[in-house]
Amino acid sequence: MSSFPPTSPTHPQFPTTRMRRNRQTDWRRRLVRENTLTVDDLILAIVVHDGPEARISVPSMPGTFRYSVQEAALVAKEAQDLGIALIAVFPFIDSSLKNDNGEEALNAGGLVPRAVAAMKAAVASTTSASTTGAKTGSRLRMKFAS
Repeated sequence: MSSFPPTSPTHPQFPTTRMRRNRQTDWRRRLVRENTLTVDDLILAIVVHDGPEARISVPSMPGTFRYSVQEAALVAKEAQDLGIALIAVFPFIDSSLKNDNGEEALNAGGLVPRAVAAMKAAVASTTSASTTGAKTGSRLRMKFAS
């Protein structure tokens, strides 16, 4: 058994005593907090399609749309204006264009290259863009200049 009384200064009784020294002022709270989420942490996912409609609602995901190439460029410009620095582009291509080798991802005149070109034209300060193709489709990551 301990020789200290239950409420001595060296052994305060928990939870009666809680150390709050790191939470007394705003700057200290900001210093010791675990997570900070800012607009710099956001990635906007844009699904592009090759049809004439500007936006098509995705029934399985309320509030999510498939955008035409031209509309996707406008969305990219709006994202830049809001401070979102990264966009991931996901193509929604016709099933007849899909194959086991993912050849549509390598098509220079395909949906993703056209969407990237339109977004670059709409957002003048794009610093880099990279595309990756896989069996499931292609993705684009565009980084805007700060």
